[in-house]
Amino acid sequence: MCKKSDARQTKDNDEPSPLQCRHDTTTRSRQKQVSQGQDMNTTEVHLSFGCDESPTTNSSEKSSPQHHQMAVAPTWSMIRRNATDPFNTSCIAIDDKVHQLLQYALNVSHPRNWHAEARAYRGQYRFRQFATDRIVNCLTNESSMFAMMASSASQMHYFEGLAPPTDTAVLICKAIQSTRQRLQVCNTVDINIIYDIHTLANADFFRFDVQAARMHVGGLKSLDPAWREWFILGDKFIAAELLDRPFFHPDDYDPGSLRETGLVIGESDRPDHNAFIASIDAFMTSPQLKNIMLDLVEFNQEMKLQLRAGHGTEPQVAHERVRWRHLRAATLRSRLLHYAAVTWTEEVSRLALLTWMYMVTSVVGRRRTMKVLSARLQVTLTRRSGHAWQRDPFLLWALLVGACASEGNRGRRKWYWNVAGAVYSLVSAGDKLSSDVVFGILDQFLYVSEVQRPMMEELLGEIFLHSTHRKSLD
Repeated sequence: MCKKSDARQTKDNDEPSPLQCRHDTTTRSRQKQVSQGQDMNTTEVHLSFGCDESPTTNSSEKSSPQHHQMAVAPTWSMIRRNATDPFNTSCIAIDDKVHQLLQYALNVSHPRNWHAEARAYRGQYRFRQFATDRIVNCLTNESSMFAMMASSASQMHYFEGLAPPTDTAVLICKAIQSTRQRLQVCNTVDINIIYDIHTLANADFFRFDVQAARMHVGGLKSLDPAWREWFILGDKFIAAELLDRPFFHPDDYDPGSLRETGLVIGESDRPDHNAFIASIDAFMTSPQLKNIMLDLVEFNQEMKLQLRAGHGTEPQVAHERVRWRHLRAATLRSRLLHYAAVTWTEEVSRLALLTWMYMVTSVVGRRRTMKVLSARLQVTLTRRSGHAWQRDPFLLWALLVGACASEGNRGRRKWYWNVAGAVYSLVSAGDKLSSDVVFGILDQFLYVSEVQRPMMEELLGEIFLHSTHRKSLD
């Protein structure tokens, strides 16, 4: 693959160049940070392999042709063994800060993208070697190095709550500047440029700059499987938070149903699909949404089976079925994001199903994205009283999913719970919601106990504790 990557191409594409800095003010701010902060190419690095001090190397010396001719090719062993570069061959100085960010990318960030496979096969997954290859590339590619470090720094702060060893904004600015310089020398888009764009999208996404992340992702569709699936994951999270259509269409990677792929689903756990769908308004008026729901039922059953296998209660699942679950989850999320609802009930159903999908099928960004969707679901529900829909059993399920997904926001959780209680009281002639009723409602539609039960028990404990506290005050 070799494509022109020129700013003039934006005339043919509404999306701005993925290498363009978002706003002039932001660029000036980042450039100011770079000028005021420590430049990693010019800082002194004290190597610790038996000498008290070591000579320093500046960026001009490291980039000279003579330097590269004399250099020993960088190897992965220098990263695994030490936080130093004893032969001074990498594109930037490998100090403790760089070492920490590279290790995070290899051992934490990358496996998290394929968490289902990694968990099922004790840390191994199909694209494990891919992460090592990318870090080896970073040793000779400055733009890739800064992009990977920026992504690791951003995720380290978001997931672990740790201050990254180097400022993420400075690293992003350095990555963009290095990429521009690289394109001036060779104005082509290769696999390394694609890698840089993806990692910059990661960095901005976990810094809550979703628009910038979307800009990075746009337009990159001709990819090999490893790249394509990595971008597909990020594409869905960004699109979900913006409630926009993903760039990648689900038909590009949909594996089909289990039967279509030759993988047999267990008959014992298969529910009567039409038994509960026939009475739901949104699925009756929209055959497309109904088909998505039927596929979600199949996915729900397969996910429960695989999770039980992971706990040792079922035989180990074949690798092909774990791969199917990974791709099918991305497909179903994308189909829901592409679906254009016509009626209010269809939109409520779509948002509820999306919230559930991001709650149970993902690790990266799960809690954040499901919270964004639960807020959108609440806004949509408040637009109408919903009297005509109050007796629809799917509404109760949607309200309980919204309550679970609103963890950390007591006001929103209370709102969902109160509405669910009012609807259930109307349906049951005055009865109140109990824990048994709640789990029965969830299990009637889509429910993965291993994921949802702890979340629902936390919600019930919070609700009942609040209720007990109020009674004691009275």
